[in-house]
Amino acid sequence: MSVYGHRCLGPQGRAEGCLGHMSYEYSEKRLYNQLLYFAALWDVDKAKEGAKSMKEDEGIKERVIVLAETNKTLFAAMKGVVDAYLKRCGHSWVQMDNLFGFALR
Repeated sequence: MSVYGHRCLGPQGRAEGCLGHMSYEYSEKRLYNQLLYFAALWDVDKAKEGAKSMKEDEGIKERVIVLAETNKTLFAAMKGVVDAYLKRCGHSWVQMDNLFGFALR
């Protein structure tokens, strides 16, 4: 698929012999939201804070804290991959000059 997202590039990548119309199955916004979910899911410190503020049984709180600490290295590795993709993504940045361009005139 080309950068523009609609034209089929064909088997050689020269847009020859392919008359099909391409479209994305998964939008950029949905992918970004899923990456944010994964970043929050594998955040060990956030899980421990959430467990401490739970109004449930003490046994459940302790289990969550122990499981989070036991799997901390694995979760940190997965969160590192997600954070690397989020750092490359432009959805978290706002161009302030475009937003407040009227004030600069």
